[in-house]
Amino acid sequence: HNMALVREIMTHPKVYKYLMPDGMVRAYDFHPVDNEFLYYLLIKQGSKIAGIIFLMPISKSLYYGNIALLPEYYGLGYESVKDAIKWLKENTEIKKLLAFVVGDNRASKKLLDETGFVEEAILKNSITKDKKPMNQYLMGYDL
Repeated sequence: HNMALVREIMTHPKVYKYLMPDGMVRAYDFHPVDNEFLYYLLIKQGSKIAGIIFLMPISKSLYYGNIALLPEYYGLGYESVKDAIKWLKENTEIKKLLAFVVGDNRASKKLLDETGFVEEAILKNSITKDKKPMNQYLMGYDL
């Protein structure tokens, strides 16, 4: 993996605020790791890098993920998630994907709903954003 590229995408000011809404890790302190169990799936628009889907294991068959699209490519989410799911089904032993959505991120919730994720739980007041407690939705997808 090109970790400099991964970091560049994930710490983009308009991307990072959704990945770390509570500022738990400041963007300049964030350094993604690389190992054989992590997946960094590049999202491309033609020859340009549009974003990344990051997946990390909870167990061998259960992974947690995030999508990070650069602002000029926000419309590519649906196709990117569907392509990633297809690739994961064909190339991995992953059986379930999980994703968290902060309560006010309607676009991400809609994207996951439209790509077949289902709401599995609501974690009430589990994160803060701008010092305000917010719910998170735990979304799941069975591969």
